[in-house]
Amino acid sequence: MLVHRDGLKVHRAAAGSRDGHPGITGVNVKPDGTCEATDGHILVRYSPTKSDDAKEYPAGFGAEDTLETAVTIPAETCKSIVKIARKGLAKRLPILARNAAVAKPNGTLPISVTDLESPTTWNLQPIESSFPDTDKVIPKRTGKGTLFSVELLTRILATMKAIGVERVELQIAGYDEKGNSGPSRIDGETSDGSVVAVIMPMHK
Repeated sequence: MLVHRDGLKVHRAAAGSRDGHPGITGVNVKPDGTCEATDGHILVRYSPTKSDDAKEYPAGFGAEDTLETAVTIPAETCKSIVKIARKGLAKRLPILARNAAVAKPNGTLPISVTDLESPTTWNLQPIESSFPDTDKVIPKRTGKGTLFSVELLTRILATMKAIGVERVELQIAGYDEKGNSGPSRIDGETSDGSVVAVIMPMHK
């Protein structure tokens, strides 16, 4: 099967190998291509909304195979796969730049990326410890959420972190009956002062 490399980037949310929870030290890849990672404090799920035709991927890498059950790929391997993305291929052969091929397990789990000239294959032992049932953790969407720019939110949190804030309190503005929303507030404290940040919502 083909797994989008963007999905494997959720490895950033996985627990470290020294945290004592081997089941969450990798990326859990489901048969539909969904990728999840958690360290017990944060959780990130990537669900593909588009998929390439596996028949268009070079033969011999298992792109047309299917997974019967989810597998957990070590975070370090996912990191390596993402790094090998061939930028020069993105325009000519985007299917190769976007995907890794995960073949059917046969003792090991073969995962490959290729630029047609120098393929790389990892024959892995998937992490055997169970991965959490994240459907029990992820809150259900209720009503209309507030839309924020990731860039602006990152700048605010980076600024607060630089000031010395370790925890923040979010007060997110909702929408009125006309579909309008106001600014949301983020509060934090340091040992020497308090910090208030404001972020405006985005509009679709």
